[in-house]
Amino acid sequence: MVHSNIYSSVLKKLSTIPQEYLKDVDNFLTSLNSKINSKDRRSQILELAGSWKDMNQEDFDEYMKSIKDLRK
Repeated sequence: MVHSNIYSSVLKKLSTIPQEYLKDVDNFLTSLNSKINSKDRRSQILELAGSWKDMNQEDFDEYMKSIKDLRK
């Protein structure tokens, strides 16, 4: 219920913004969305942290070599 109240409040405020400022608001919302997506991306990358800790060195070296070969 609180979510819909906030959503309604934001929409009401948006409807009162003069037309000449709408492009600025749109740019702001786009940048805000980009920041949110960037945080999500960082958290996805951090989920991989330590995922190789149980791999022995030989397997890890072989894995890294295969990655380098694929990138060529």
